[in-house]
Amino acid sequence: EQLLDVVGWKDALARAATELLAGEWADRFLAGQYLADDASLWPSQKLGIAQALYILKERGSVLFADATGSGKTRAGVHLIGAKMHDIIRSNRLRTGKALMIAPPSVVQGWKDEAAMASVPLDVFSHGGLSHAAAGERDILLTNLRRAQVLCVDEGHNFLNNASRRTQQLLRNMADHVVLF
Repeated sequence: EQLLDVVGWKDALARAATELLAGEWADRFLAGQYLADDASLWPSQKLGIAQALYILKERGSVLFADATGSGKTRAGVHLIGAKMHDIIRSNRLRTGKALMIAPPSVVQGWKDEAAMASVPLDVFSHGGLSHAAAGERDILLTNLRRAQVLCVDEGHNFLNNASRRTQQLLRNMADHVVLF
């Protein structure tokens, strides 16, 4: 009782923010539930995944932003895998699955990381939304309509709501959207 002290709302809010941003809750939250034991992730990546999972649970969508070279692709694949695990565990799986739309230069990187982490993720290029003659366009649009988790790498490229590819992207019916 001697350690307890009544504090004002500013101190209480600061303490809660510290717990959320730097607390060890992320390790407890992720341990054995969502991430494979062999997931080689940095502590900052684990914390980012836990925060994103919480936001996805509460809001349905999340922006996962970090500096270049911080391991967003690896963390992103594990985030997607964890969210799909959560969907399956709660019996909310539909026919759609996770879909990633990424710039052509990083499509293979997303595919490689997904394969290494054993995460079922369909990866398509941004170009499939832009070019009517693109060979994968019909498959992409079908998957876009059916995706349960829609992920977009370099999401800032879709800020122009008038563009054809942004309009295609906005027609999704995903339960969850993750922007990188």
